[in-house]
Amino acid sequence: MDLASGSAVRTSGTPRVWLLPAGLAVLVLVGVLLDPGPVFRVLRVLHSGVDYHPDSTHSFFLSGEQSIICARNSGLYAGALLAVVWAWATGRGRAIEFPQLRVAIVLAIFVLAMALDGFNSVAWDIGYATPYDPTNPLRLATGLLAGAAVGTYFLPVLNGLIWRSSLPSSALPGYRSLVGLTLVLAGYWAVVTLGLDVFALPVALTTAGASFVLFGGANLIFLLLLRRSENTMDRTRDLLRPGLICAAATVCELLALAWIVQRLMSAATMNKAGGG
Repeated sequence: MDLASGSAVRTSGTPRVWLLPAGLAVLVLVGVLLDPGPVFRVLRVLHSGVDYHPDSTHSFFLSGEQSIICARNSGLYAGALLAVVWAWATGRGRAIEFPQLRVAIVLAIFVLAMALDGFNSVAWDIGYATPYDPTNPLRLATGLLAGAAVGTYFLPVLNGLIWRSSLPSSALPGYRSLVGLTLVLAGYWAVVTLGLDVFALPVALTTAGASFVLFGGANLIFLLLLRRSENTMDRTRDLLRPGLICAAATVCELLALAWIVQRLMSAATMNKAGGG
């Protein structure tokens, strides 16, 4: 503290905690741009525990790479993330209230649409007559809409436990904001369904980022409750340490789920072969 001026003075020895993660991010980005193939494979393995979906007919392809999870779940994850991003972009990132009834009804319709399309798809897969043939664009669309509903409700729950001072509003306070978010979802849907290969890596990273937000957010809720440190954070950078802990926990959880599912599928394959 400068006693003469009464203001804080930053010294040359002040640690810059952002330099290490920023440097690592640059190195990773360079490696990814040089050869993105391994990134797709790693992400696909990492998410195989939450969506073991070897059937390529339920996935979309960009730049020759299969989506890291199926089309519907890709939409579900991305929709949730885009809802959170939309809230922050529109100044309601710290909203702690659920949507009003008129918006909540529309979001409920979004979830219902995904459920109905999912039942139709399952019935079609097992050979029953269905009102229409399922398609990946429709799976992706209904997933995006339902994901937006999930993100809209997940954000205020998380905010209600993180911040000392939050925003007494909803992430989607009215139809205008809902329309704006829907347009963002439509843009994402168009990128995928039009097969714009240049967006192959961003789409994959969006899916992975969404899983980290959802799983990491759930871990953060558990961590805050365990440490009895709810409503103690004032700045976004206060989330750095607990966020890194929860991100590491998320990686471990995804890897554990992938290992368990792989073992179960291998055992099922061996039993089937033995029975035949």
